[in-house]
Amino acid sequence: MLGQANFSALGRALLITAAVFIILSGMRAASGLLAPFLMAIFVAIVCSPMITWLRNKGMPNALALTLVLVMLGLAGAMLVAWLSGSLAEFSSDLPGYKVKLTLLYQNLREWLAGLGISLPEAAGLNVLSPENLVGMFNRVLNGLSGLVGDALIVFIAVLFLLVDAVNFPDKLRKVLSNPDESLPHFTLFSETVVDYLAMKSVASAITALCVALLLGVFGYDDIPLWTILAFFLNFIPYLGSAIAAVAPILIGLIDQGWVVAVSVLAGYVAINILVGQIIETRLIGNKLNLSSFVVFVSLTFWGWILGPVGMFLSIPLTMLVLIGLQSSERTKRYAALLES
Repeated sequence: MLGQANFSALGRALLITAAVFIILSGMRAASGLLAPFLMAIFVAIVCSPMITWLRNKGMPNALALTLVLVMLGLAGAMLVAWLSGSLAEFSSDLPGYKVKLTLLYQNLREWLAGLGISLPEAAGLNVLSPENLVGMFNRVLNGLSGLVGDALIVFIAVLFLLVDAVNFPDKLRKVLSNPDESLPHFTLFSETVVDYLAMKSVASAITALCVALLLGVFGYDDIPLWTILAFFLNFIPYLGSAIAAVAPILIGLIDQGWVVAVSVLAGYVAINILVGQIIETRLIGNKLNLSSFVVFVSLTFWGWILGPVGMFLSIPLTMLVLIGLQSSERTKRYAALLES
């Protein structure tokens, strides 16, 4: 009997593991379709409190919904237009950057040769080569262009989600076996996500403003592009701000030399210390209740599953998993593994 029980437990564990593996593989395969809809869900979660607030002020639901959607649409259209223009301008500058970067690379080879260090003449063999760096910029631009293309899908999905949001609690009550116990967890998740995204948005806006001022001091072109990148990449834990700094530092090196590049690097470091260590600590603190290691693992995991959108939404998605584990007595003990 004991052997049968052990075999049964092992069989269930293997079955659950196989099911999880199949689900994750399916999510990764369908990431191109799944990522925009996940983004739409979180945008709808953020917009829902605004609609509720307007309704509580006496505004009819249809008018409140229309007003929020108009505001969201205008903000999205302005962002897409601003980002598309900046991407087009930067793309036109790339050939010039490649020429300057090639000259800089040759000068670096000559200087290192004087020290007895040789770099390959075939620039494609080196990570610092003009071809590789310009190719990296092109991949970033293509990724951003893809996100701009997904904006319409996200907006349409948000529209339908918000239209249906009024009746969503009633639908959940019909589906859930124990709605009085489960619905508070949905509410907790929604409130936690809204609070986190609101506070992170404030910190990201401060980061973007500081970056715009920093690059303006050194006379950079395409400041709107780097400002937008600084704002959105700041939502990616740990790595986002570092990724946002790479291109401006390289462009400073290409256009204006080592002094400007090092100064911009120091400026980005100072901004990250100010925002990440001081402002975000005050705004967010320990409210997430996630350990630093779990945040890093979730960033890697969701980025692997969903790409850039997964990295952007890694914290909310991990919070969903944490609250889901806390909602059941059978899984509550596993939630402690994620908590700080």
